[in-house]
Amino acid sequence: MPWWWYVPCTPGVCKSGGGEWMGGRRKGLVLLWTQLCIFLVMSMALGALCMLRTAITREEACERAAGRIYLAQEVMEKIKYKEKTQRFMAVPEGAVERGGQIFYVTVREKPEEIRGIPLLCVQVSVRDRQGQETLFITHRKGKE
Repeated sequence: MPWWWYVPCTPGVCKSGGGEWMGGRRKGLVLLWTQLCIFLVMSMALGALCMLRTAITREEACERAAGRIYLAQEVMEKIKYKEKTQRFMAVPEGAVERGGQIFYVTVREKPEEIRGIPLLCVQVSVRDRQGQETLFITHRKGKE
């Protein structure tokens, strides 16, 4: 048997009063294996909890990013639709609540000239409460 199977005999456990090795009886080894198993199980549980926390945090961040993108896309589409049809359409600006989350929408229009062509630059910025921001930019023909 390997040396680690032998446990020193403590006084009061062995018949002779202690001091010698207990041979192959393995008294006390069960406690060692139990402690080792408990340590391994707790380590695996801690690792699983850390992975779960990371997954939940990542999922929330992805949901916020998707909410920002969909809202910015909606605002851009409404601006384009309003320009094409010449109809009044309310474009969400300021604090907007979607899916239980609050987003801050900012729309900026500024004239620009690219290679001698006058264009109107439209920027739609959507920011969430955590400070993450999504920015959409498009250029269209300026009003003549």
